[in-house]
Amino acid sequence: MDYTSRMVALLRELRRERNGAVADSMRYYGTPYGLNYGVSLPTLRRIARAEAPDHGFARYLYRQDVRELRLAALHIACPACFTPEEFPAWAAGIVIPKSPRRPLLPC
Repeated sequence: MDYTSRMVALLRELRRERNGAVADSMRYYGTPYGLNYGVSLPTLRRIARAEAPDHGFARYLYRQDVRELRLAALHIACPACFTPEEFPAWAAGIVIPKSPRRPLLPC
């Protein structure tokens, strides 16, 4: 099975667990994702652990603009396969929300 069909099957599982209220809340507080199902982390971990560790598939998932796929990729990736050359690519996908309602305090 190719990466795209595996991703579609994974999205199907995640879609069953979606929580619109959580996704709306994340959007309201500034968490920018192209697609966000609002799946809880324990549920996401359970679904991701059903996949066999596959570093190439994890990199493919992490490049998608979908919150749950990026988080699932972290559980599907093979820790021994990470190389220092890959660190910037993985770090680029980290989303840090900024709340427009609270000003940032100076350090």
